[in-house]
Amino acid sequence: MLPISLYIIPARWSRLFCVLCVVCLTATALRSEDIDIGDTTKRTFNVPAGDAHVALKQFAQQARLELLYSAREIAGAKTNAVKGELTAQDALKQLLNGTRLIATPGKHRGAVAVTRAPDPNGSRAAPTEIGGRP
Repeated sequence: MLPISLYIIPARWSRLFCVLCVVCLTATALRSEDIDIGDTTKRTFNVPAGDAHVALKQFAQQARLELLYSAREIAGAKTNAVKGELTAQDALKQLLNGTRLIATPGKHRGAVAVTRAPDPNGSRAAPTEIGGRP
């Protein structure tokens, strides 16, 4: 039998595990294309490409739904233009397509959380230490 200390996951690994779980679950939700964000009524959207904070605010008003996001987390992100008659779900996909922003359905129908996806290469980045050679 292994000592109890080997069964305990260090805090830094448990946080990484949680982040990976969230990424996988979010990716699965997005792949299934079943982001249930309200009715399927087509609405007229006219959201120009640009700063995510401004675009998400305009999108939420035009889609008549609640978007939950942190201004700090989406700072610097740029979104795509959305124009035309679309469902809110299709418009949101178009708005976020190709960005590192992801949409996750909220607990209540009609609410959506928008977050920045973690950098997939962040944990694999080369160490910044110089030297250390034998």
